Amino acid sequence: MTVTSTNQKVQFNGNGSTTVFAYNFKIFASSDLSVILRSAAGTETVQQLTTNYTVSGVGETSGGNVTMGTAPASGTTLTILRVQPNLQGLDLVPNDPFPAGSMEDALDKLTFMVQTHDEEIGRSIKASKTNVIADSEFTVSATDRANKLFSFDSSGNLSIAQELGTYRGDWAASTTYAVRDLVKDTSTGNIFICITAHTSSGSQPLTTNTDAAKWALIVDAASATTSQNAAAASATASANSATASASSASTASTKADEAAASASTASTKAGESASSATAAASSATSAASTLTTFQQQYHGAASSDPTSNLTEGDLYFKTGSGGGMRVYNGSAWVNAAFDLSGALINTNNLSDVSNAATALTNLGVTSTAAELNKLDALSRGSLIYGNASAATAVLTKGGAGTVLTSDGTDLSWASPAVGFAHTLNSGNPAITTNPSAIGHMWINTTSGEAFICTNATANSNVWVSLGVGSTPTIEPFNATGGIKTTYGIYTVHTFLSSANFVAVSTTTKTFDYLIVAGGGGGGCANGGGGGGGSGGLLTGSVSKSGGTTYSVVVGAGGAGGAVTGSGRKGVAGSNSSVFSLTAIGGGFGGGDDNHGGGNGGSGGGGARSTSGNGGTATSGQGNAGGSAIANVGGGGGGAGANGSNGVSGTGGAGGVGLSNSLRTGSGVFYAGGGGGGIESSNQHGTGGNGGGGDGGDHDEAPLAGTANTGGGGGGSGDYDNPTTPFPGAAGGSGIVVIRYET
Repeated sequence: MTVTSTNQKVQFNGNGSTTVFAYNFKIFASSDLSVILRSAAGTETVQQLTTNYTVSGVGETSGGNVTMGTAPASGTTLTILRVQPNLQGLDLVPNDPFPAGSMEDALDKLTFMVQTHDEEIGRSIKASKTNVIADSEFTVSATDRANKLFSFDSSGNLSIAQELGTYRGDWAASTTYAVRDLVKDTSTGNIFICITAHTSSGSQPLTTNTDAAKWALIVDAASATTSQNAAAASATASANSATASASSASTASTKADEAAASASTASTKAGESASSATAAASSATSAASTLTTFQQQYHGAASSDPTSNLTEGDLYFKTGSGGGMRVYNGSAWVNAAFDLSGALINTNNLSDVSNAATALTNLGVTSTAAELNKLDALSRGSLIYGNASAATAVLTKGGAGTVLTSDGTDLSWASPAVGFAHTLNSGNPAITTNPSAIGHMWINTTSGEAFICTNATANSNVWVSLGVGSTPTIEPFNATGGIKTTYGIYTVHTFLSSANFVAVSTTTKTFDYLIVAGGGGGGCANGGGGGGGSGGLLTGSVSKSGGTTYSVVVGAGGAGGAVTGSGRKGVAGSNSSVFSLTAIGGGFGGGDDNHGGGNGGSGGGGARSTSGNGGTATSGQGNAGGSAIANVGGGGGGAGANGSNGVSGTGGAGGVGLSNSLRTGSGVFYAGGGGGGIESSNQHGTGGNGGGGDGGDHDEAPLAGTANTGGGGGGSGDYDNPTTPFPGAAGGSGIVVIRYET
């Protein structure tokens, strides 16, 4: 194809539910993609193929999809990036027809490599086209450049420097200083940085030193100290000034008292000297004095409060609006009398106290006398409430064990069986009972046990035992491990590699299981290698204790038979296990020197001659491999059928696998046998449905078993093809699936 687009990266925002993400560029293998999950905090995690995601659309010009095992959460970013390996796999043979397709693929790969490098260069830090960096290399070791800065030296070239500079302590004469050295001037406390390398001389302070121009001040401790001392001196002066002011005020007060005393003495002497004159006119002045004194206390009528010559107790009459007699209380004028027209006195509201209803109305009380009297007659445990007529009513206490309930209009006492939603049933509730609300009560009429619903989520109810009987809390089962999915009433844990299954909930639980071992590798033979047998398949149900960790082992597929070496037979697949149940790895396909297929979960196919018998299967886990004839290999056994024998002109087909629906609810085939190889360019054996790889022939390489199906690898057809020797193909890895009702 032509490469007309530079697209090689797409990004998506996670929403916690989407798992399928499209990429719009071509790749040649699933491993040519890098999938990275970036959290909201900026942490990047590279996802693992098959463990975290699967890829479709390999080889398609328009791209395909990446399917995540777990939906990326909201706030995360998913990046899908093509990473073309820097390899060249095209081998051009002299005088062969020109392989246009292969050549075009190779050129596409070279273009993809350039685009990959261009994308990385686009994210790098680099100088502009008009800039020059004479030396872009540095030789400082990792140890020496630890905790230092990437910087530029005086020539503008790259160098490694301290974060700020190297602290050399107190300045000293006859010392060699380098650029960025830091020193302390002990005469001022100032901190300087060296800006020109030199050997010091003279003395401190550095501001007057002969080398002053070779230093730059970065911490002016001397000025800071001067400012601090000035501030302290100013504060002290302010305090002294305040003390002096207080002293002057005290002296002034003392002098004022002395002057008043002198005036009093003078007044006394004057009074004594006029005593006889005053006594002579005493009767006339007495009356005048009395009038004068009253006039000084009563300021007469005025429209506003007087403001001068005021003494506590003074009076005046305010005219106009809000008028009346007012008195001075020493700081403000206040009313000296009030209007009794609205007062609560005998001549007003209380004159008719014998009529309770009228008195209550006059007082503004809306309750009736009968209603108020209910407070006096209230008995222990009774309640006051508003009845249907909006009147005050009394509800006396209910009987023992009753509860307060409402019919939507009035309150009443009732037994709990009437007051709460409840169910009487001969059995226990389930997480799918689905009551109308939290608080629903369930009573088992057979055992006497009682339960309260504390979580009414549909199909995930939680029922808490009230302690009568031995049934524990009924709640959704919780477990961790593998790829966790749900459908219908089931939760599924899929293990594509070995890990732990942790039953977090403590109740005993029934688990459905599918255990498939790794498929056997196909054999390599110059005349039809045997197909690898499928991994053993076990499925069923088992009851296990909760609160326990169970080890899950997923067997690897066996390697295909090598072109060189002893026997050239394939390698048996590895076992898979969980819950103390073990599926046996698939038998190897027969090879050039070891014609017979290996025994295993399913037997491997025989190779190249009539002595190449198929391997036997493990009872209950698979089927036997097919036998070979001259130059035609037998097919590996599958979980659902024996591998076919090789016949003239056609390699033996791999045995079909078995369909299982535990993982998704829909049937999926697992554990198909690998097809047998054939020496000529005739029909090689096809792999069995369930991940079995096709066999090879003189011109075509065999195919590997599909990953995580336990399919057997295909047997090779001709390992000494002078152009392209073909080894046997590897078996597919196994899988473990655990399902339980949520």
